[in-house]
Amino acid sequence: MLEKAERIFFYLFVFFLPFQTRALLKSFSQPFNEWTSVSFYLTDLLVLAVIFLWIIRIIKKEGFLKIGKTEIVLFLFWLVGALSIFKAENSWLAIFRELKLVEFVFLFLYLKNNFSIYSLIPWKESGQARIEKLALVIISSGLLQSLIAIGQFFRQKSFGLSFLDESPLASDLSGVAKISVEGSQMIRGYGLTPHPNVLAAFLVSAIFVCLYLMIGRFGKNKLTDLGFSGALYVLMLGLAVTFSRTAILFGLLAVFVWLFYLFFKEKYRALILRTALVFSVILLFLTVVFWPLISNRFDSNLVLEGQAYDLRVFYNKTALEFIKHNSLLGVGIGNFVPFFMEKEKLTEAWMYQPAHNLYLLIGSEMGILGLAVFLIFLVLVMVGFYKNAFKKPIFFGIFLLTVSYLLFAASDHYFWTIQQGGLMFWGLLGIMAGKSGE
Repeated sequence: MLEKAERIFFYLFVFFLPFQTRALLKSFSQPFNEWTSVSFYLTDLLVLAVIFLWIIRIIKKEGFLKIGKTEIVLFLFWLVGALSIFKAENSWLAIFRELKLVEFVFLFLYLKNNFSIYSLIPWKESGQARIEKLALVIISSGLLQSLIAIGQFFRQKSFGLSFLDESPLASDLSGVAKISVEGSQMIRGYGLTPHPNVLAAFLVSAIFVCLYLMIGRFGKNKLTDLGFSGALYVLMLGLAVTFSRTAILFGLLAVFVWLFYLFFKEKYRALILRTALVFSVILLFLTVVFWPLISNRFDSNLVLEGQAYDLRVFYNKTALEFIKHNSLLGVGIGNFVPFFMEKEKLTEAWMYQPAHNLYLLIGSEMGILGLAVFLIFLVLVMVGFYKNAFKKPIFFGIFLLTVSYLLFAASDHYFWTIQQGGLMFWGLLGIMAGKSGE
């Protein structure tokens, strides 16, 4: 009974992962700044329920967890974060972020030890596929987020879903992510996430899962073929309206590499060809339809001269300065923005944001020591998983998806600072660690 409840809570957690439904508990600055506030999310409640039921199961059946190199390095990472609290401008905010790190670490450990009970069973050589509940939950959630994002983009405003904490969106609101088209501003699709880039990362994952199921089943049933093709189209359209450059570029590149690799494996060639064709047709169609906007968004001259680029450079230079002057333990976990507010006087409150590079951000908040331990952790997981990456199609897909995540992280901060990003990042690493042998 408890194991069934655990699975149900986990499926609910995955479905609601992109949602930003939450209760704001405390704001440490006025006007409101997201990075100096404390919130309790619906997904926090669901994660806690899953972890609680898992611990009960461990006590009843297993009694202890296996402690390996990964767990030891993670403990050291947590310990550095705890020590950095003593350097923090806002110690309460630092304590909150340290507790949030504990949550992410437990999610990592849960998936490392339990993903096999949810896993996407690789298709049989005959081409038959077992549709797993987890895959359908991911795709369903992605479809809902895509439909909302598509509607937001074409309406150029939010739907007013305040009960789901939809972000207020309009082209004249400051701080809303927009693209510039012939002098006018157009909002990007958010879905129910806090930012289009966060939504884009989730949709890249959903596209991988959708393609995986398509490959195993395509050609068996026309209605199923149509359903998967339609789902893939909606997911890719949802990704398109986020206009997230890194996700579109690196995410779709990872998809192409995966499909290309599978095509040249003899036993998968027949399975992959039809799916790759559908994917390519959809991508070509969306590229043609959105070309004026896409070409503008990826125009190197506009990118390098835009406000977004200038601010990214400014934030990252600031992070390097923080590292230079607080090299060992940083400015305190979760305290980049409070420290930033003390050092710089900017014209608008929304401009106070974390460094847009996860690695520089961790280095500035937890020092060179924290960054070094974090990188060792990543190497352990990635190298350990790489040994198994080519054994099954889904494993290589997971490996490429994680590589794309690590590339996303080089130009943004949401895997460290935003609830949805952190859950995706640590969850995916947990899945990899479960197959790494570490």
